[in-house]
Amino acid sequence: MTNSEKSSAKTVELRISIPAWKPPARLRPILSRYNELSKRQKLYLNSGLVALLIGSAYAATHQQGAILGGILGTDANASQPEVLRAPNYPTLLPNGKNIEVLGGWSRVSPPKSNPVFAYVDSLDGSPINVSQQPLPENFKKDRGAQIEKLATNFGARERVTAGGATVFIGTSTEGPQSVIFEKNNTLILIKSAVSHSEDTWAEYINSLR
Repeated sequence: MTNSEKSSAKTVELRISIPAWKPPARLRPILSRYNELSKRQKLYLNSGLVALLIGSAYAATHQQGAILGGILGTDANASQPEVLRAPNYPTLLPNGKNIEVLGGWSRVSPPKSNPVFAYVDSLDGSPINVSQQPLPENFKKDRGAQIEKLATNFGARERVTAGGATVFIGTSTEGPQSVIFEKNNTLILIKSAVSHSEDTWAEYINSLR
C-alpha cells in the first residue's frame, strides 16, 4: 500500500445497539408494586409462586391435575378446606428454635386450596424461605420416585442424603437454589437467594425436628 493509499484509508467501526427491554405498560404498575415490597414479603410471594409452579410442572408430566389436588387441594370433588392462619398439620422446625423466634408462619397457598405454610430463617447469614405441606396421598405409594420426578421437573437434579432423607438441590446460574425433600411425611421446599454447600444444607436439614 502506497503512502497516499494509507492516508486515504479509513477505519470503519461497526456498532450494533440493542434497545433496553421495557415492560408493557400494563405490567409496569405490578412491577412497581413488587419492587416496593420488603425482602421478607418478596420471599413469601416467591414461595407462593413456587408452590404453584411445582403443581403446574408436575401436572404436565404425570396424571394431569393430580398434584394440584394433592398439594394445592384443587380437586373439584373435594370440599373446600377451611382458611387457616397457621398449619393444622405436623411441621418441622430447626432444633432449638420455635416459630415465634422465626417470625411466625405465613400461608403461601391460595385461600381455597389445601394449606401450604412457610417461615423465614437464615443460613450462613443469608435468608431462606422454608415452605411445608403434608405429603400428598398420591405420593405415598412410591414417594421416592414421585419426589424425584417432582424435583427433576423443577430443575433440582443434584442428590444428597441428609437426616435420613434424600434431598434434591437445584442451583441456577445466578446462584439461587431450590431444595426439595420429604421428611416425616412432610413435603418441604426451601428457597435460597444464594448458593450453599452440600454440607451446609445437610446440617440444616439434620436440625429439622
